[in-house]
Amino acid sequence: MFNPKAFQHMMVEKGVKGRDLARAIGVSEVSVSRYASGERTPRMGTIIRIAEYLETIPETLCADDTGDNSPETALTRVRFLAEKYAAEWSHNERLEIVGKIMW
Repeated sequence: MFNPKAFQHMMVEKGVKGRDLARAIGVSEVSVSRYASGERTPRMGTIIRIAEYLETIPETLCADDTGDNSPETALTRVRFLAEKYAAEWSHNERLEIVGKIMW
């Protein structure tokens, strides 16, 4: 799940202005502001573009700094990773993952 605090931290660390990021990734400045405030959650493709611009990996922007290990948080992480990597997995790898989840 997208972490606004991690996003804000990365922008400050890299010295990136919201308007520059917005232009680079093809969203409005208002959208970037809403991502930073937690008012809106970017889609996976947008998270990937943000990470590329900030020269980091998407997981950095989705890091959970709350220590929340709840089943809901775990499911959100699984969904995020599956959406990101599923296209790279073979059919058998996908079946293996589904088997583990369905166990």
